[in-house]
Formats: sequence, C-alpha cells, structure tokens
Amino acid sequence: MILWREHALLRMAKRDITVSDVRSVLKTGIVIETFEDSPLPSRLVLGFDTAGDPIHVLVRERDDELCIFTAYRPSDELWEADHRTRKRPQ
Repeated sequence: MILWREHALLRMAKRDITVSDVRSVLKTGIVIETFEDSPLPSRLVLGFDTAGDPIHVLVRERDDELCIFTAYRPSDELWEADHRTRKRPQ
C-alpha cells in the first residue's frame, strides 16, 4: 500500500510529476541514499519518467506500507550528472 502525504501531492503537481511517475520510480528505481530518521528510516530513490527525465522520491517504509514524502527533479546545481551524487560545496 502506498500512502501519499498531502505535501508530496502538492509538490508533485507543481513539479509536473504524476502519481504514475512515482509508482514507476518505486518499481524500477535505485536507492541512492538512506537516512536513519526517527521513528523509521527513509530512503531517496532515483528513477526516470516516461520521457527519460530523472526524478527523486523520498519514501519511508513500514511493513507493507510505503509513505511518499516528496518527489522532485534533481537540480544540476546540487547533483552531479549521474543524478546519484550530491555536489560538494565549493
């Protein structure tokens, strides 16, 4: 089951990211970062939309539930060309 935070849905709409895009990222994407958040850890997943553009999805998993916190298109200013590696501050 996927739980959609209101914040995630609002941000997705502003960023032209569909529910279908996020579902695809969750099915085919790769985990690029994990966070030991409390009370449950979360992970950042990289995947691509149907046009081949990258999308990051921040998700938390508990038992059989996935909770979507946000989804965005990685910025070239913050991410390397592989969309997996954060750029280091200069």
